[in-house]
Amino acid sequence: MTVLTARDIERDQRRTASDALSAVPGLNLVQTGGPGGQTSIFMRGTNSNHTKVLIDGIDVSDPGNPNRSFDFGQLLTSDIQQIEVLRGPQGGLYGADALGGVISIVTKKGDGPARATGSVEGGSFGTFNQTAGLSGSQDHFNYAFNVAHFHANDVPVTPVELLPPGQKAIGNNYDNMTYSTKLGAELSEHLTLNGVARYTDATLRFTGDTFDPVTFASFPAAAQSTQTVHQLFTRGEAVWSALDDRMKSYFGVNYTNHWNYNISPGNAMATITTGDRVKYDWHTTTQLAPNNNVIIGAEHETETLQTATVSAQNVNTAGYMELQSQLRDRVFFTANVRQDDNERFGEHPTFRLASAAIVPVTDTKLLSTRPNTFTWSVTRYSAATLTTV
Repeated sequence: MTVLTARDIERDQRRTASDALSAVPGLNLVQTGGPGGQTSIFMRGTNSNHTKVLIDGIDVSDPGNPNRSFDFGQLLTSDIQQIEVLRGPQGGLYGADALGGVISIVTKKGDGPARATGSVEGGSFGTFNQTAGLSGSQDHFNYAFNVAHFHANDVPVTPVELLPPGQKAIGNNYDNMTYSTKLGAELSEHLTLNGVARYTDATLRFTGDTFDPVTFASFPAAAQSTQTVHQLFTRGEAVWSALDDRMKSYFGVNYTNHWNYNISPGNAMATITTGDRVKYDWHTTTQLAPNNNVIIGAEHETETLQTATVSAQNVNTAGYMELQSQLRDRVFFTANVRQDDNERFGEHPTFRLASAAIVPVTDTKLLSTRPNTFTWSVTRYSAATLTTV
């Protein structure tokens, strides 16, 4: 696992999550053009839709995308507390889209007296960014409000040698407004309520390709294409603690919405896709002994896709259990099992057995794992053709 903290992100001046993740070992990050371009992450040789992405526990993959992957190009870092990158198959705990690993992003939580923050910066390529935040806590209530604006209006991404004679290059124009809120209330010694919301409104104007109808050669278009993205991620959560905090139960309700608008020069109509997800989840973590935990959970999600010609819906219900055990000071063992019931692809089990030992003196870590996540993952995603309902 690799953990990037807010201090790491600020020290390296990483304004987007794709920039922050670009130096993490084991990740292959592919970005189209400059800021705001489609950005995919490939972990340990798997596809981009085989990396589970969570923001404050919310599955942010896009149901409107045929492979349901998440576009990191729209994610700003001003309100991020830390990014956790867990490599390797985690399908037994997180589901089929965790075949390559998991990226969990945690946003900042208010703590202490009220604190206001802000920043303004500008630079080359028409860059002009601003952030503002208010956070704190009082008694049993904490809050954090953040606004971030990222703007770059002249990013050169078109090679001059590809332009037809007399045609000038047009730099990409990208504008991103992100609003986020995180709230928490301790109602009693045992019960806490949490809520998060995140909304992004981003527009990218970029130079696409056009084709010669005679020679079929491609070259940069004279006019720019436009891509607009609206993303809404929300979660409400209740946390119940018992047995001196050795048992914690989490009950969550999530709603996500991805709205994507694309239009190219010469097209009379834009392509608009909408992907929604409503998800209910519960899991309980129990400490059986020091460094020995059992996790039991269940989830139910409904995904909806809407385009001008297609309306589709899919429901998946799952239950899982995991044992995390430290047998000795340097010996560890993990076992989990998961059962998914998908209305299109039926029931499929997933399991994982893994052990690790740390060699004395050199601290070399020896790993052994036995996952069966690949079959279920291929079944679920390669068969995900869009059908009209």
